[in-house]
Amino acid sequence: MLFALVPLALVTVANAQGFVWNVTVAQSGFVFDPPNTEGVATGDIMQFIFSGAPGNHTVSQASFDAPCVQMAGGFDSGYVFVPQASDTPPIWNLTVTNASAPIYFYCKQTAGPVGPHCLAGMVGAINAPDNGTGAFSSFMSAAMALTALPSQTAGALTGVGAMATASPSPLASAAASGSPSSATGTGSGTAAAPSSTTAGATKKTGFQTGVAMLGLLLGAVVVLA
Repeated sequence: MLFALVPLALVTVANAQGFVWNVTVAQSGFVFDPPNTEGVATGDIMQFIFSGAPGNHTVSQASFDAPCVQMAGGFDSGYVFVPQASDTPPIWNLTVTNASAPIYFYCKQTAGPVGPHCLAGMVGAINAPDNGTGAFSSFMSAAMALTALPSQTAGALTGVGAMATASPSPLASAAASGSPSSATGTGSGTAAAPSSTTAGATKKTGFQTGVAMLGLLLGAVVVLA
């Protein structure tokens, strides 16, 4: 009976754990990489790695119709300051709670050599289509067509279709004020309009954490047997 129940338990554990998708923040210029991640399922984790040093950026939820505006009730990492000498980039884990609709986000930073980062094309998406209504290319084009950054407000850890349980960490000791001196970022220029490759589906770069539990349960069966 014990052996009959174990396979079901293993499947349940595996399904309960999501995949981890890596998205770097400003590692190569003022961009999220990949800019659009497709194939994300409910329960999957978007792991934002603030690897651009020095830098000061946010991951803030927006709607498709307002690409550079903090969505009401949307998630927001807050300003994440990364000093020049940082060896350990801050990481922010965002769990997708509803993968049935696209999720859009942007950087709300205003300082730096390119001006407002969102207007320079620093936007991203989860499960945005390649073409048609809600296409990522249209979202980015709308952001870059703006001539001024709209007034910004603060979001929260919990958003629409995704949520975090903690702020990005580890954070530098200096306050992330968003001043020009701490928000220069890396790279130069603005983001190019996405090609079908950049805006298309990306492969899963993480792993399913349920696999680890699988081994533990299997070991327990051997001991009990």
